Amino acid sequence: MWKIVFLLILTMIVFACKGKESETKLTPISPMYEDIRNLWLSGLPKDQLESVEFVGSREIYTVGIELVSKDISDGKNRIFIVGSTSGDASIYFQSKNEEGVGGYIGGQGHENIRNSARKMVVDAEKRLINMHPSEFPEIKPGHMTFFALSKDGTLYTAQIKEKEIIDNKDPFSNFFYDANDIITGFRVVQEKQQAEQKVQ
Repeated sequence: MWKIVFLLILTMIVFACKGKESETKLTPISPMYEDIRNLWLSGLPKDQLESVEFVGSREIYTVGIELVSKDISDGKNRIFIVGSTSGDASIYFQSKNEEGVGGYIGGQGHENIRNSARKMVVDAEKRLINMHPSEFPEIKPGHMTFFALSKDGTLYTAQIKEKEIIDNKDPFSNFFYDANDIITGFRVVQEKQQAEQKVQ
């Protein structure tokens, strides 16, 4: 499991999108970040789908959001938050380390994260009416990309303005807040681990 640096700050970064859009250019995508993102977007092998729980008539099981945020050097980097009906959840973000990516995985082992991941799938299914089959789009400044993956491998996506989401003026707002609950869940886990280490 990778340790996330400044996870609490990450939570605040998501809400810091509110306000005037920054002119800062998006940092070029790192190969490792892109590989991990594509691994999630490609879905599970067919022989592993038999034991998966699906939601809705289009049988989705993995959903998530990609957004951008300022980093400490005033660049803009991608953040990828993903969850599934199994309760598995992960956060990945571009970083300046050797691999070019950081993150936190293993959310399935924590009840609050597990519940948030499952709820995100349910709320995503309600928004499929506003999503369309497509390849994963390049993120646009000032937008969030929402996605859902179905049993047959179809990827549904939508790009929505950040301000509309954060101001709770868009039907995708619940989808977004589920993702934020996953971030909060990992923050709580990290804080607990840090407290335990201090005791030892």
